[in-house]
Amino acid sequence: INILLFRVKSIVWVVVTMLFFSISVLQLMIEINKLATHQVRRSVKTMK
Repeated sequence: INILLFRVKSIVWVVVTMLFFSISVLQLMIEINKLATHQVRRSVKTMK
């Protein structure tokens, strides 16, 4: 029974870790996207 509990715990830990990782990656991509759009707008303004 202990082994089963340990397996479940490890699986849950892996899932939670992956979830946190994917969320942080998503936030990072959103931030990069914001910065990129900001830079593009600035360059367009300077071109005009």
